[in-house]
Amino acid sequence: MASKVWWASTLVAACTAPTALGGFAVVTGATNASQWLGNAGAYSTITFTEFPYGTMIREQYASLGIHFVEPQGNWINGSDINGTDVFLQDGWGLHGQNSIDMRFDTSMRGLAVYYPGIVKAQFFFGSELVYSWTQNGGGGSNKFAGFFGDVAFDRVVFKSATNAPPWMDPYPAVFDNLYFTPVPAPGAAACLLGFLAIAGGRRRAF
Repeated sequence: MASKVWWASTLVAACTAPTALGGFAVVTGATNASQWLGNAGAYSTITFTEFPYGTMIREQYASLGIHFVEPQGNWINGSDINGTDVFLQDGWGLHGQNSIDMRFDTSMRGLAVYYPGIVKAQFFFGSELVYSWTQNGGGGSNKFAGFFGDVAFDRVVFKSATNAPPWMDPYPAVFDNLYFTPVPAPGAAACLLGFLAIAGGRRRAF
């Protein structure tokens, strides 16, 4: 019941909020992942087990409406990075030396990942930064962050939240399973239906 009350209040805020910067609800912690996954409605999933180790990822998931555009590339990596088991979901994940930069063909309302370490996530609509989130706690594996916003986004950038010394390369960004869900149609009606069902997460108004 508590989770339903939480999602109900989240949906009310999302449905009534004006288009504004930073109106996001965030679910954190692997033990709480079901709150996002169970209330996101229809979402797409990428596990990164779809391609072999070392595959450079750019347009391989274009059929899902997502493009990876980091200039230095993002690639499939295995579970053992620097002696640390970081991809506990299935042993495979995505590694970006500088960042993981994702562009979407359509407007999104929600996104979630499992990740290790300390990360910063930036959400954009076009060229406008609409939300920024930083996980400032300690490192560790199998963390989870799920986002719903009251403004649409079509680009998300993940990077390390720790700045490397000037003489070193940037710390890498890595994450495991990726989930994302688009803005529902026809907008306000979908938001109302989501509220009544206590199931749609946060609708994105734009």
